[in-house]
Amino acid sequence: MPITLTRLILGAAVIGWLALPAVAQAQSYEYGGPRSDVTQWHFGAGFSDISAGASNYLDDGWLVNGGFSYFPQAGALGVRGDLSYSSYAANGNYSGYGPGRFGPGYGDISSAAIGGVARLPGNAWAHVYGLAQVGVSYVQLHSDQYFYGPGGVCSPYYGPCGYGYGNTYDTSHLSWNLGVGVEIPLYWGPNLFVEAQYRQIQTPSPIEYWPITVGLRF
Repeated sequence: MPITLTRLILGAAVIGWLALPAVAQAQSYEYGGPRSDVTQWHFGAGFSDISAGASNYLDDGWLVNGGFSYFPQAGALGVRGDLSYSSYAANGNYSGYGPGRFGPGYGDISSAAIGGVARLPGNAWAHVYGLAQVGVSYVQLHSDQYFYGPGGVCSPYYGPCGYGYGNTYDTSHLSWNLGVGVEIPLYWGPNLFVEAQYRQIQTPSPIEYWPITVGLRF
């Protein structure tokens, strides 16, 4: 995805944030007076589908996510911030160098993002929302490579018949994401939400993944 699109999304997020006070004021007049600001906290976890080029060396994995949403005067438009961590097992295509055997490997992604969130009109039992965010993601890839000497199977890192070493690659890049979710109030207080996102990290060959999370919003 060209970096110009990332700049466009960033610009839209900034414009949306600057427009929040005017939107909140208009909403307060519409409903007959000012209302209190709303701050919500959320936590979720779920499945993450890795796609595009990254799927050649990483299998699908899991993700945990937490953050906040802030709605001025309880309006429909707000600001949302998130911290997330996802992990993926390496498949047989991701290996080290030389004549050794590929061992355990993994890929981890840690992300921080902020942007806009919009709540669509709903009913007493559910409503739909959408979000767009930009941020920074830290990617770490690791694999173990085992080399064998005569006499059988070696244990890693200077085992009885060979030796091993780890290959690690890490980098940080701009990232962005789009998402949609459904939120359902629970009778005992918090809201249950189910959310799907598309995320892209602006590495030279972009990393793309699709988290689907279930969580609670307080």
